[in-house]
Amino acid sequence: IHKLIASGFLVLIITGISCKRYLDVPPTGVLSNSVLATKGGVDGLLIGAYAMLRGYNPAVSNSGIRQWTQAASNWVYGSVVADEAHKGSVSYDQPEIASMESYNTNPVNQYLDDKWISLYAGVQRANDVLNEIPLVKDGSLSESYAKEVTAETRFLRGFFHLEAAKMFRNVPYVDESVTYSAVHGNISNSTP
Repeated sequence: IHKLIASGFLVLIITGISCKRYLDVPPTGVLSNSVLATKGGVDGLLIGAYAMLRGYNPAVSNSGIRQWTQAASNWVYGSVVADEAHKGSVSYDQPEIASMESYNTNPVNQYLDDKWISLYAGVQRANDVLNEIPLVKDGSLSESYAKEVTAETRFLRGFFHLEAAKMFRNVPYVDESVTYSAVHGNISNSTP
């Protein structure tokens, strides 16, 4: 039995050593901080944060791009719900909007989920810009431009948080210091 246990450990050690080189493969199609740590990289991240104003986020587009559920125009959550506009068509066409229009929304309304995900994707993109700025060491980012980008990015992040608070009231405030490894996804939302 001891020989069986010893050979089992030997197989595990050999397997672990041989698999390590196959498991430690850097991801493809991902930009590292060293690539983004330039003025162009920061500008690209900032453009990505601005792009969330139109609401497109592929992570929430299960059945195509549904920008009207996410965009900053808020025509569903503002105009339709306020009776300033009517969804039109028949009741079974986009029933999520019809339920909001009649103040009969339930918690599984996909439009609300889409909006939440889109807003916090915008917050994350803004935080990515703020985290990248101090990493630019090549001299391509002047101090005045860094301040300008920081101000724009904080405004965008504030806009996304305000939109979330308008719709959902008590929402977590996520700034650039929040990382999953630091808080494990537990962020308080106890204050409006």
